[in-house]
Amino acid sequence: MRLSRRRTWPLALAASVALSAVSCGSDDQPELGPTAPWSVSFRWDDTDPTVDLESPAVRSIRAAAESDQIEMGIGRDYTYPGYPEAAGPNGTVGGKIRMDDTADEIGTLYFKLVVRTASESSIDGVLCRDETGQSRDVDGHFPLPDPSRSLSLWAINVTAERADSPNDTPTTSPTIPQREPVMPEMTGPVGRTARPSGNVFGDWKITRYNGDFSTPTRQLCYPWVEQRWGGPTPPAPSRSDQEPPTIEPFYPGWQK
Repeated sequence: MRLSRRRTWPLALAASVALSAVSCGSDDQPELGPTAPWSVSFRWDDTDPTVDLESPAVRSIRAAAESDQIEMGIGRDYTYPGYPEAAGPNGTVGGKIRMDDTADEIGTLYFKLVVRTASESSIDGVLCRDETGQSRDVDGHFPLPDPSRSLSLWAINVTAERADSPNDTPTTSPTIPQREPVMPEMTGPVGRTARPSGNVFGDWKITRYNGDFSTPTRQLCYPWVEQRWGGPTPPAPSRSDQEPPTIEPFYPGWQK
């Protein structure tokens, strides 16, 4: 039986900080563990002409969605620059201590943003996430995707607001060391990278980010995912569980 590895870095960090403050002074930084790997690319749908993936508002949502996935997989310290301050507790994990199986993830995640309302200072929508292209390395095996729509498609309510928005809700997050994971060579559009080198949130804050399993919300994702799958359920995988899923070229990625 495989024993699950547990992510206790935030707890160890807190203990290390406390000991450091007592014995060595508050200027000492906690010792970080080995750098974690990240082998998942992100691909965003661009077929809706009303959604500009490079607009500041949508860019902040893209960065938050990708950071949220990274946080769930390997921790908040590997998220994009500015994410802890822009999102605060608004995320799947929300900066809390994560105690979970941390088998290395690999493959491709697909996203689509369905905008419900938008103004110059805020945007609200549903983030659709197709997980059929992603798996985990479990002792050299890569579990196949769930054949049902209920577990392969996720719908997330997301709201981003500019700092001067009358509805802006302040976000707070403890300061933590930020670092980059070990990543394989990933391809994408010319002049773009899989990960931003600087803060792409600007003055936008993520004020809501929560999964929604209700049918009315999930139905907003059905046309997109059914077009991707060729029907209401995922197609049969073209690989065995001994083969990792393909890391497809990222899109659109981030300006170098």
